[in-house]
Amino acid sequence: MRRGQLLSLDAMLSLVMVIMILGTVTTTADNLRGEITSLLGWYERANVADNMLDVLVKNPGVPSDWEANPSGVKVVGLRSENYTYALSYEKLLALKNHFDDASVKESLLNLSMGKDFRMEFYLSSFNVSISGRFPRYYLHNLLLPGNDLGNVKISKAGPGNTEFSISYINLTRDGTSYVNGDVCSLTLENSGNVFLKPGDHLVFVATEAINVTVQGGQTFEKTLPSNVKVEFEVIDSTSQYRMSVTGCPGNITSIHIGGQGQVQIRISARDNALPQLKSNFTGAREFLENGESFHSFAMINGSIVNDGAVIDKSMGNSPWIEPAERVTTVSRFAYNLSGGPSKEEPIVYGVMRYNPPLGTSLRVKVSSASQGNLTLISVLGTEVRGLFVYGNSTELKATLAYYENGKVSLKYYEGSGSTITVPFEELFGPNAKDKPIGLWLYSLNGWGRDHVSLDVVPSIKYLMEPKLDEAIIKLLVWDDS
Repeated sequence: MRRGQLLSLDAMLSLVMVIMILGTVTTTADNLRGEITSLLGWYERANVADNMLDVLVKNPGVPSDWEANPSGVKVVGLRSENYTYALSYEKLLALKNHFDDASVKESLLNLSMGKDFRMEFYLSSFNVSISGRFPRYYLHNLLLPGNDLGNVKISKAGPGNTEFSISYINLTRDGTSYVNGDVCSLTLENSGNVFLKPGDHLVFVATEAINVTVQGGQTFEKTLPSNVKVEFEVIDSTSQYRMSVTGCPGNITSIHIGGQGQVQIRISARDNALPQLKSNFTGAREFLENGESFHSFAMINGSIVNDGAVIDKSMGNSPWIEPAERVTTVSRFAYNLSGGPSKEEPIVYGVMRYNPPLGTSLRVKVSSASQGNLTLISVLGTEVRGLFVYGNSTELKATLAYYENGKVSLKYYEGSGSTITVPFEELFGPNAKDKPIGLWLYSLNGWGRDHVSLDVVPSIKYLMEPKLDEAIIKLLVWDDS
């Protein structure tokens, strides 16, 4: 060490090394602190999304029956109180209908720890629909002219006794059907007359209004609207009863039925219409793939937002976005025969644990003097049926539509006073045990809901249990602060 030298060479080297080590340690500590901070931030963000979904799907909420009074909710939860492995459909519906209520928003904001989020719900469900229309019956298995023979005429409505136009005709005689122009082969010596005899079964569609008239000892007259389908069978005849046809040879365009024949016929007449009923069960995953949610909404800075552009912009402003998802089941049960009309929400829904007792029926009672109608759609397993009730409190009728061998079949009901009764097996179908069941009040026209009562007698409520359907919940959490 030389004179005037503060530190020796060894000491200087040691000092330099200490400074370098301290610098390295400081830099490493800063980097480590940054990594730890980043890791904690990621863990916190990831926990917000997962914790939020855990709270929603693993507890029923506070209070546990908050869906009955959403304005009083403290903590929103979706878990069923009766089935710990399933969500409650009623709670999901309450969230859908009240997500913008102040108390619900506050609970969701607390669950998200003040972060922004978007939530989507996808639920498996039935979709029911009707195209076309149900026919009204104007005559049904009516014996004319009663127990006696008489002169029965079918002619164009209005004065006179003239032929009427048709779009279709089918005459079945001795097991052979003659359709449209084929009927011409039955005319007598090309006279344009087909003489009807006992056992003949005639079906035609009139394209204009017609009169059905009985003259003689008993009288009867009924005007039927255009586009009506008439079916009748000749039961008895003691003299010539003929149908005049126009258009032969070729396609028959108009007919007239009558003459001086003393006959007895059994006749039915209804609108020339048939409904097409559809019922499809769609899984939650398919709804997700199609982007068709049961419910979706976003909350940004404490406010509900449904504008997709605003939501996308907010997510774009965030340095991070954390996703979370839950696949679960929903417990769904409905037995609310006083519920209003809806194409989405059934008034009966679940699974039949047992077959109903013999004699179980649906009773529809109408207390309105006004003309109206209602439509019910029933589902039992894969079978779909429809019931159309029409009239008023003094004259109630119904048409049931169901499928046989892929084709629509019809059944007619007539009320007793203001009540009409339909057996359970005819409304839903046979062998109900262990099958999903649903009933929709699809439409209601002309009557107030308070003028219509629906009852299943005896009740099937306690023969049912909830149906478990798949559900998917998707959540995105971000911070646009």
